[in-house]
Amino acid sequence: MVAQVDFSLHLGGSMPLGSYASSQCVHEVGGGNVAWNTESSNQAGAGLGIGLGWKVRINMPVVKGLGIIITGDYHYSYPSRDVKDYVAWKNTYDNNIFTSAGMSGVETIFEVPSYRNIPIILGFDYERTIAKGISVYGEIGAGLNFFKPTRFESSISYTTPTADSYIYQEYMTTMNYETTTSFAFQIGAGIKLSKYFSLGLHYYNLGYQRLKGNGSITSMYDDVYNADRIGFQGETLNPSMLVLKAGYHF
Repeated sequence: MVAQVDFSLHLGGSMPLGSYASSQCVHEVGGGNVAWNTESSNQAGAGLGIGLGWKVRINMPVVKGLGIIITGDYHYSYPSRDVKDYVAWKNTYDNNIFTSAGMSGVETIFEVPSYRNIPIILGFDYERTIAKGISVYGEIGAGLNFFKPTRFESSISYTTPTADSYIYQEYMTTMNYETTTSFAFQIGAGIKLSKYFSLGLHYYNLGYQRLKGNGSITSMYDDVYNADRIGFQGETLNPSMLVLKAGYHF
């Protein structure tokens, strides 16, 4: 009996779990208790996300229904509602503080990271037909996850009036995070409709990733430019999520 190979593409949505979803943002100065803002925090403040993936299944003829699977996914998690509310508050607060101090042309930018995870998983699945054209499956696997947040940026620019003119000032902090890797595993189950479509719910635990990065603090005062390099190493984050996947099988 010859082994059969099934290839499928998947699209889905993700819901973060545990400390990956947690944040304790309060509307006060320094109130963003999230990993990108506080080196001692292990809370990621991740929100709902989207994902794309592929899966190769090799049927094992020696055991009916059993297969070897290789999967690759790309999960993108946006900031949570709590974090977005804090960002909006901070932008408004900074703008109001500098405007009330007599500055003009005040512009503030406070952009926080989203999270990108790319797990590559090797494992097994079992598929059983329950009716004509309908089958159910369960799968489990382990592998590596590649984790990289998007860039953090905080900046403010304004003009200060003088006796006969004005002085332009600008301050910016940026942070570019490193790609880190860790052990990852996933387990899931679902239903396959006809030969071509499937729907499944999967749990991903993508290991422990230390948030590390390098960036800069730049300033401009009256056309004089300065830049200082900065480093960041925070606590470990644990990306974990539930993912609902819809698949098309070739």
